[in-house]
Amino acid sequence: YRGWDGPSIITHWEKVEWTDGGVSYLNSEIVNPHALTLTDETVLVTHERVAQSGTTRDVRVKSRHRSTGAWSNVATPYTGATTGDTLYPCLYMLTSGRVLLFHWMEDTANNLGNVRMHYSDDSGANWTVGARAALAVSVDTSGSNGSGAAGYELGRLRAIYAGGNVYLVSDLTQHNTSPATQDVIQQWGSSD
Repeated sequence: YRGWDGPSIITHWEKVEWTDGGVSYLNSEIVNPHALTLTDETVLVTHERVAQSGTTRDVRVKSRHRSTGAWSNVATPYTGATTGDTLYPCLYMLTSGRVLLFHWMEDTANNLGNVRMHYSDDSGANWTVGARAALAVSVDTSGSNGSGAAGYELGRLRAIYAGGNVYLVSDLTQHNTSPATQDVIQQWGSSD
């Protein structure tokens, strides 16, 4: 036999959090989920939530208990104003078991984006800010789409740990419409 056994078809799904975008729920928008399975088979899911009031944008973490299958709200490591761009949270677990949570922070007054890092040493139950600005140089978010325009739209983040370094990768969309493509993949590395 040569080849690959394809994954099974999806035969089951579970809700993590409901929303209909209307007034009947507390959440008007739940977007940009990212999941991580811990070594004990607990599943953590982080996502971005915009409150029904429209005034706050949260990063939430939920947990699925491995033996009961029940989902629970674990934490809300970040709550901020909705004036910024989307947060695109992502999770990563170090070999020590520490869980890292990264998400964008946009300074709309100065038109800059940077990444905030939180960490948890107790399977996501409690979070501590590890870096308010993880990038040495912030991303320019000024301007709007147009020929020769400056700045970028912030995109999805992903993290990996390799060779003693944490690497972040993000897709950015440049505001300059002159190039054939506006999509940019940006990578950052840390040696600490």
